[in-house]
Amino acid sequence: MANDFLIELARNPQEWAKGLSGRSQLPESSGLFFVYPSSEPRSFWMKGMVFPIDIIYIDEAETVVKVERDVPPMEEHGDLKFYPSGVPIKYALEVNAGESSNIRTGDSCKLDFNNDISRYILTFN
Repeated sequence: MANDFLIELARNPQEWAKGLSGRSQLPESSGLFFVYPSSEPRSFWMKGMVFPIDIIYIDEAETVVKVERDVPPMEEHGDLKFYPSGVPIKYALEVNAGESSNIRTGDSCKLDFNNDISRYILTFN
């Protein structure tokens, strides 16, 4: 079963640091896709987040290497917690909590530009 997400791209240090912080919600079947220039172990945080998400870590071969599910928003006066990939990744996808339930380690993904560079579709199978 394939999962499709309409995604925005995060391609530079400012976009990576901001992530989904400051947003009150994320539309269903949407996400933020982090594209890095190299494969390295990376960590994510929930600073400024107000809703839970799933984080899908993807390697250079476009294979899912880890899925962090139901990551809670940071508590108002809580400590900043990090969610590491544990292995080198070149990409990551943040989606609403629960929307990655059919995605498993070892799944592959494909980015489809759909002939329109402003709308990207990421498909997992």
